[in-house]
Amino acid sequence: LSLAGDLAGRIALALENAQLAAQQQAAGQALRAVLLPAELPRVPGVELAVAHDLPGAAAAVAAGGDFCDVFPAGPGRWRFAVGEVCGTGPATLAVTSLARNTLRILATDGLGIPAVLDRLNQLILDEQAAGTYLTLVHGEISAPGADGATALSLACAGQPLPLVLRVSGAEPEPAAAAQPVLGVIDGLRFTAQPARLNAGDLLLCVTDGVTRRRDGDRLLDDDDGLARLLAGC
Repeated sequence: LSLAGDLAGRIALALENAQLAAQQQAAGQALRAVLLPAELPRVPGVELAVAHDLPGAAAAVAAGGDFCDVFPAGPGRWRFAVGEVCGTGPATLAVTSLARNTLRILATDGLGIPAVLDRLNQLILDEQAAGTYLTLVHGEISAPGADGATALSLACAGQPLPLVLRVSGAEPEPAAAAQPVLGVIDGLRFTAQPARLNAGDLLLCVTDGVTRRRDGDRLLDDDDGLARLLAGC
């Protein structure tokens, strides 16, 4: 009887562990769907790449997370977003989902980047999630012209400024001006700046999860540390 009871206990523990692993896997897949696009679209003349240190499901629910998205917005146009919902608790993931869905819906409805950010700012305020706000880089990519150059339109709300590294070897330069975060100030009106990428140029957009990292004994957000690091690429 003792042996049978011990065996039954081991089987129950194994089944419980298997069930827990399945739940964690399902939670991880659901989290990935909130934070990352299922796949990157093909944009003529443009190579897209995403790097994301995806947190565990429990950690993300507790602290929110960085997210990114790239999606078609109409004939010859694509939108992209790199953002971070800052706050605590499950409300952060709710606002993350709200932001990604709103960006997609309003872009495909034909709204320009400033109008999208104006509307999203108000929606986050309406959520009344105390202490929660959104930092975001939102941009539009247009199909390359006859000269092979790609036109962009960008807005940067509270994120590290997006940087352009030119194939000519010039020092990296900001591609957009700094604007306030979303979800804090009522009635904000955002703007977008044009940018242009020639063949071989690189646009880098990051969250402060990158700029808080160290390069030697300094943080990457100290004295244009990220730009200096990018210049060596």
